[in-house]
Amino acid sequence: MSDNEKIYPYRIFISYSHDDEQKAGKLRKYLDSIGVIPDYDQDIDPGMSFSREIKRKISYAHIFITLLTKNSKNKPWVHQEIGYALGLRVPNLTLSLDEMPEGMSEELQSMAIDTDLNDLPQKLTPKVLNKLFLSTQTEVSALYEFADMIYKRGDTLVKEATDIYHRYEPSMIRQKAPLSSFSVPNLPVSHPNWEKIESEEKLNLEIRKLLLQERIILEKHAQKAGCKIIINPYVNYESFPAHLHQRIFSIIIFRLSVLSQFIQNMPDDKIEVAFNMTSIEGYVQIIIGNWYTSETMSQAGGKDNNQTIFTNHAPTVLSKINEFDYEFDCLIDFMDIPQGMSNKEYAMNEIDKIRQYYASLLKEKGD
Repeated sequence: MSDNEKIYPYRIFISYSHDDEQKAGKLRKYLDSIGVIPDYDQDIDPGMSFSREIKRKISYAHIFITLLTKNSKNKPWVHQEIGYALGLRVPNLTLSLDEMPEGMSEELQSMAIDTDLNDLPQKLTPKVLNKLFLSTQTEVSALYEFADMIYKRGDTLVKEATDIYHRYEPSMIRQKAPLSSFSVPNLPVSHPNWEKIESEEKLNLEIRKLLLQERIILEKHAQKAGCKIIINPYVNYESFPAHLHQRIFSIIIFRLSVLSQFIQNMPDDKIEVAFNMTSIEGYVQIIIGNWYTSETMSQAGGKDNNQTIFTNHAPTVLSKINEFDYEFDCLIDFMDIPQGMSNKEYAMNEIDKIRQYYASLLKEKGD
């Protein structure tokens, strides 16, 4: 590494002319050597839509770099890629080898580099890349996709999680929720156990299917890359009609049983659980690796009154990760886990206590 500053493994997309393929290869080799993840149009699998894959790569990039030369300055696709990156608000930098930026590339930050790229270690340092990324992280607003129906929320999340798993990599799952995606049955949607998570309003088979698909794909990620979940199982049941209280208690008891079974089946080094008894009721956050984040706020009024925002804007996702991890670590410290007890064992014990609490409430209501 060319300086002592640590660097995050940013995904960096390189836009270039094929006439400069050797230079692009040299840039990619250098970026790889300092610990970041270079990406460009050489990594597209056969059969994939070239244009669509380029856009996807740019949309997931932490930083966009243009290799500006006499060959690339007039290439339409280079300007199209620059425009797409600007539209998505991806942090960007132009490396000017023998040309000064003009046209679309004038809007990018620029750095003069020798035509042989031998001065990359002196100029394109980890410190420079960190500064570029961090400055835009506070200045740039992400573009979000919006869903106001549970169908769209589930469909969008499942598709993105599946795509990341198969096309890129299994990724760490971070989730903040009352009970988490892992508290719904991992069973066929026609199984009677699905009725145990339903109140007066039944879930149709399509919603059950989406909830099951969400659980399955997130569990696949978690089994390979691990998961951190923050839960708050205590529901303000007094806000519901009295005739629903028993049913609510039964649902929570059952879902906690399902969650406990999930935790038990996870490898010890792949699961961490924190409890936040003051979190916002109805709020659900899911972060998939450093690729994607979704946030849902459930409003009063039933299953169709949910609002979810999604983004794969890499600076925003990384910011959400940092916020989540800070909260998670604080909650873990507050939990004061006994010496010699694993987080997994502690979590299962606490969940059992909460189940007993709701069982006592259920008994009181039944008497």
